[in-house]
Amino acid sequence: MKAGKLINIFSAVVLASWLIFLGQIFWWIYYPVNVVDFYNEPCPILNTDGKVKRGEYVEFLVDYRKFLNLPAQISRSLVNDRVITLTCESGSQRQGNRKETVVRVFVPKNVWLGKYKLITTMTYKPNPLREVQESYETDWFEVVE
Repeated sequence: MKAGKLINIFSAVVLASWLIFLGQIFWWIYYPVNVVDFYNEPCPILNTDGKVKRGEYVEFLVDYRKFLNLPAQISRSLVNDRVITLTCESGSQRQGNRKETVVRVFVPKNVWLGKYKLITTMTYKPNPLREVQESYETDWFEVVE
């Protein structure tokens, strides 16, 4: 009789453990996660007259609030009729209240002349099963000689 009772208790513990584990998995997958909010989209260009020379930096203002202290994979692309991928890098801003930051991004010398906007996409990994992507874009600016 004692062996049967031990088996029942063991089965109940294993079943409860599996239910807790499955609950954690569903929480990780489906619970909405807000990592960062951007307030000034499209981000204003700070360069004179919105013009940037090839081989120089485009500067823009990002107004954001970060809710979780997570590192990010950051990718940037110049967009007009074509998409030109610029950089992929790691970054980590600390969480906190609303912040304004001036960001500088190098415009390569081999970019065609014309009007562009810059799209920045950040990928965060809040748990082992999920990736969250946040992105912002700038105003249009002109790449000149």
